[in-house]
Amino acid sequence: MAKPKPLHYEKHGELCILSVDDDAVNLMVIEQLLAPQGWKVISAQDGIDAMAVLQQEETWPDFIFLDYQMNVGDSGDEICRKMREVFGAVPIPIVMCTAMTGGSQALADCKAAGATDFLLKPYERTKMMEKVALYCGDKLQVKEKSKPAATSPAPAPAAAAPAPPPPSKSPAEEVLDFFQKLDLEYCGQRLAEGGYTMPQIRAMDDAALRKAGIVVKMQRDKIVAACNS
Repeated sequence: MAKPKPLHYEKHGELCILSVDDDAVNLMVIEQLLAPQGWKVISAQDGIDAMAVLQQEETWPDFIFLDYQMNVGDSGDEICRKMREVFGAVPIPIVMCTAMTGGSQALADCKAAGATDFLLKPYERTKMMEKVALYCGDKLQVKEKSKPAATSPAPAPAAAAPAPPPPSKSPAEEVLDFFQKLDLEYCGQRLAEGGYTMPQIRAMDDAALRKAGIVVKMQRDKIVAACNS
């Protein structure tokens, strides 16, 4: 068992969901369905990526969607077992996503490995939201961050001064703006939080982007193409 970490909601006031699926399209669908709720969605394409997320992130996710039929690396039930070994007594919900019907031996094996529940594919927003609400109902709303105390308005100047030129963007803002145009805001946030600048990102190849935490191949291809255009 690893040293316990705080859950993401406890530290940041927003729900964090880890989705594990070897299909990049499925990962993008999950992010598009859940991210608009104001939740952080982290994607992993296999067990190695998923365990790396648990090791590298400063917090643990609040909820996990885990594909059962993984064609690369460990099966879903084996990944689930490894996650439970890491989490120890922390009861993080792990919902196994599968096309199997109830009563199968495979589902029984998943339950024995530590799966909390099951979600029948294909991925649908309503069904996914129901599962999240069932196990994280007290975390659905993003916590309001404390606002600074109000200050007395400053006296009006005697004469309007010329407007100063707009401030130059910070390196992090440049990264976020670039990725917003690609509809990959989460990737941009991840790289900006990692301290990467646009010159560094433009020099990255596929392997470097994966090492930086961009695990979805389709997203890496889009970033490399945009940087080279």
